[in-house]
Amino acid sequence: MKVDAPCPECGHTPVDVLNMLDGSAWICPACGHREYEEANEAAGEEADLIASEHRE
Repeated sequence: MKVDAPCPECGHTPVDVLNMLDGSAWICPACGHREYEEANEAAGEEADLIASEHRE
């Protein structure tokens, strides 16, 4: 999937995101920079976001 976000290394946009069972990988097609996010981190961030929305 393509995501409209800049690469932190070269600024190229969009970047490719691969969603996997154990997390996701962000890969820049221009420079090859990769970042990985574990599923537990993403789930925790999503839970924090949902909780903060309900507090407002």
